[in-house]
Amino acid sequence: MSNFARFCLLALACGAGVAWGGNQKVYRCGQTYQQVPCATDTAGQAVDAEDPRNAEQRKDARVSAAADKRQAKTLATERVQREKAIQPQQAPLVIGQKPAEPAASVPTPGANQSHSKKRKNKAPEPDRYVAPPPTHKR
Repeated sequence: MSNFARFCLLALACGAGVAWGGNQKVYRCGQTYQQVPCATDTAGQAVDAEDPRNAEQRKDARVSAAADKRQAKTLATERVQREKAIQPQQAPLVIGQKPAEPAASVPTPGANQSHSKKRKNKAPEPDRYVAPPPTHKR
């Protein structure tokens, strides 16, 4: 028998063993699951890990999952297209930068009368906000 034939036979035997070993026991050791019994210091329990669904139910679940995957891909594509179509309203405002002046509007009569008295010694406002120094009151 050639080496290639031996290799194929060995691979076939291993594959059959893996496929046939579907009813292996699963043990719960604390918060983990494993295929070998737990160490002697932890009390492990054998868990029934066999899939209780029949072939038709597994097929329906695969079909449903594939449909969900297609729908998610479609929705993601639509979302990307909508995000690309969004145009910003205006450039972002930088701290310290004054906003653009609005368009000239028609003055309303009497609007400036309430603000006619101004302080004469008022200091001009700076372009940026300057925080006052902290005061310590204890």
